[in-house]
Amino acid sequence: EAGDVTAISVFDGNTGNGFDIDDPEEIQAIVENIQSTPMKRDKISVNYSGFSFRMNFYGENGRVLDSFVVNSTDTIRSDPFFYCCDGGLCYDYLGELEAQYVN
Repeated sequence: EAGDVTAISVFDGNTGNGFDIDDPEEIQAIVENIQSTPMKRDKISVNYSGFSFRMNFYGENGRVLDSFVVNSTDTIRSDPFFYCCDGGLCYDYLGELEAQYVN
């Protein structure tokens, strides 16, 4: 749940920039977007290199709750699989947040 997440650490594999999101509204927007997007398991992701946004979700006491990669508006990678949807993932929103936090 969004309320369980205290921070999201994001690393952009395209630019090499990393940033942390700790604003509750931004966390809620990201978590609810991912939870509400229907996905289906696709091909195996093992041995693939490269990624767009690697995300680590943290709870109380810095405990990692989950981690995965948002590669595009329609693909998430959570090894050992890729998961696909019909679009709508928060990929562009993460790019906007990167521009805000890094610059």
